[in-house]
Amino acid sequence: MWQTSGPFSRRLAPTVQGLAAALSRAAKKACDPLGRPFVWRGRQWNPLRVDAFFWGRRDPRFRQGLGMATAVHLLVFLLAGLSFAILRGCEDYLLPAGGGSNQLSGKRIIVTKKVPKQKRMRYAVNPLNPIKFEVAEYEKMIDQVLDKTFVEEMRHRYAVGTEGTGQAEGNLGYGKGTGAGYGPGHEGGMIRFIRLKYAGGDWDSNMGKGADYNLLLEYRIRTGQKVAHETEFRTIAQLDGFRMYRSPPFVYMTGSGRMDISEREVQILRRYLLEKHGMILADCAAPRWGSEFRRLMGRVLPEVRPVVIPIDDDIFRAPYRLSKVPYAAPHDGKDAIGWKVQGRWVVIYHPGDLGDAWKDGHSGIPREAWEACYELAINIIHYAHSRYAQWIMETKGDKQ
Repeated sequence: MWQTSGPFSRRLAPTVQGLAAALSRAAKKACDPLGRPFVWRGRQWNPLRVDAFFWGRRDPRFRQGLGMATAVHLLVFLLAGLSFAILRGCEDYLLPAGGGSNQLSGKRIIVTKKVPKQKRMRYAVNPLNPIKFEVAEYEKMIDQVLDKTFVEEMRHRYAVGTEGTGQAEGNLGYGKGTGAGYGPGHEGGMIRFIRLKYAGGDWDSNMGKGADYNLLLEYRIRTGQKVAHETEFRTIAQLDGFRMYRSPPFVYMTGSGRMDISEREVQILRRYLLEKHGMILADCAAPRWGSEFRRLMGRVLPEVRPVVIPIDDDIFRAPYRLSKVPYAAPHDGKDAIGWKVQGRWVVIYHPGDLGDAWKDGHSGIPREAWEACYELAINIIHYAHSRYAQWIMETKGDKQ
């Protein structure tokens, strides 16, 4: 085998032999226990010794050097892979910096509008012309720039109007900072809408542009806080990768079918709710899903009894005051249900498909209904983030 290793082995041989010689010299030092013989059943087993039986009798120094070099490289690749896997599992959710004054902007309604198609310019060129004629793809370059900016997305897809009283910009928040945001937040922080992916059902119902993304835009316009440029999803296992004090203040779950949640995922959800101070906003899109979710919470929080959230609770009073629970369709009754731990709602279950009210066209429900669904969602998002900021300030200080 060694004779057929080719020119590569012959060039590598001096380097490998030098490495083997250095290792052998180190092994011969009396003060170095690694070079001492390790004989078992009449054979030498110490790989640092050139007389180890597995190096053979023909050119053992070369084989020892090649073997040791291979082992070192494999160890390096293994450690690099483990480090990458560990680091990839860490993720941070940063609150937007600020403090706020609980001021909302004048009621602003986002109205979808059709963006007119831009006519492409056509050029008539004589093919026999000796001058080479090329048109720079300016339109493509412009589109790439627009795709990267949140402001242009709003300008092209939405028309923003004002109604009611008040024309000031939103300045919602909590804490000692200034501007819309939260005291322990960061300059690069933003409000994110993260839904949980699970096995068994349509977890991604009403997701993306023209659906739950509409809620993020409404939240940005009304509160003045920075928001992400798109909605996201994570698996339940990935939720465990968020660090303490830098986890999502809330996550969103929805669906209309079954939920196949493992025991490990149950424990991850429990840690997220109780140890990382998180919250789940559950949005029922069908009666069966409501039963599935209640059963899941019985596994996650068996010691907590769900109760009807009273209409005078903070969820319905700040920043918007609501007189009843709004819904798109009452799939599982008309009351919002909550699981409360130490005075904090850790799970809020909505029975009437908020996602249908947020999407383009609002599923044909009356304007006052879908407007109230936006207001309730904004209340819940602000509740989760303000309680999360308060927890950080009380346990860790002013910084997230």
